[in-house]
Amino acid sequence: MRREFEDQLRRQFGSQAAREANKRRLERGVRAVGRRLRNAAIAFVAMLLLIIAGISTGVLGWITAPLALIATFIISVLVLFWPSSGRGQGHDLGPVIDATAAHRLDRLASQTEDWLVQRARGLPHEAAPALDRIVARLRELEPALAGTSSDTSDGGEAQRLIGQHLPGLVNTWLGLPPQQRAPGSDHSRRLADSLAIVADELDHLCEKVGCERIASFDVERRFIETRYRDGDGLSLDKRP
Repeated sequence: MRREFEDQLRRQFGSQAAREANKRRLERGVRAVGRRLRNAAIAFVAMLLLIIAGISTGVLGWITAPLALIATFIISVLVLFWPSSGRGQGHDLGPVIDATAAHRLDRLASQTEDWLVQRARGLPHEAAPALDRIVARLRELEPALAGTSSDTSDGGEAQRLIGQHLPGLVNTWLGLPPQQRAPGSDHSRRLADSLAIVADELDHLCEKVGCERIASFDVERRFIETRYRDGDGLSLDKRP
């Protein structure tokens, strides 16, 4: 009974990590709306200037000009509501639609975070600690993955883990009959254990990315010291 009560509380209020992820999701949504409005405004102004030029040069007459204005309005609306990239028909099944295609990994991390948070209230309370770790790691990985190609070994591993294996695990659990997804059930505990494994793997991925950044810094540092060292100090502050 206590476990069911805790589960209901978690489903209603969510964890701190989930609330922060929802805040970031809202911020990304606001930015996306701003981009849509900007693109629609640019399209409208461009078409309007073309219409004015057409009227002034005599290309458009008093009959065709109103039709062109209607077309301008329709095109602007289409631009405003055109689907964002990376959101296909299969998005409900997971962030990655085509597993063989290359994806922007930073966008994939944010999409997976949004997708996971949206489904967090349908997951058992046993999985809450692992979910918090996963959300936190996805947030940490997002800027680092911006410069990582999915064609590389680490990039391919990140794409498979974040975009395929994690959504696949959650989707298959959500597809179980309700009685097998009850709080405290064996399948709920197994899901929590599997999500903990995913969180551990994301920990390793974060550590690997961090090591690569340190290695890149060391390469640049050694180059500077080799190129500009003069005696016991750097000659960067010396003027020729």
